[in-house]
Amino acid sequence: MTVNLDEIDLSHEAAFIAHLWEVVEQRHAFQTLENALKDRLRELMGGASHATVNGEVVASLSRYKRYDFDRGRFRQDHGQLYELYLRPIEVVRVVPPPNRRLSGTVADAQD
Repeated sequence: MTVNLDEIDLSHEAAFIAHLWEVVEQRHAFQTLENALKDRLRELMGGASHATVNGEVVASLSRYKRYDFDRGRFRQDHGQLYELYLRPIEVVRVVPPPNRRLSGTVADAQD
């Protein structure tokens, strides 16, 4: 009998796994919907920095430059130093079965 230590049968936890897939799909749908709604708010606000409803500020739009660290360039220019600051992290990837998909459309997010 061969035991694969990299794989475990969770057939008895099928309902739990299905619930996890559902949550992942919902999170994706809500993120898609949130982005669409924020885009619409930006359109409605035009150049204004604040939006009000009945005199109360309900949204503000900050326009600023955001700077991002260029990891690829740093790694290329300072490879040994880059390697010193790497740390391992544990990643859990949820892989839905082929018959489930994440579409990313606003209509799907509202269903």
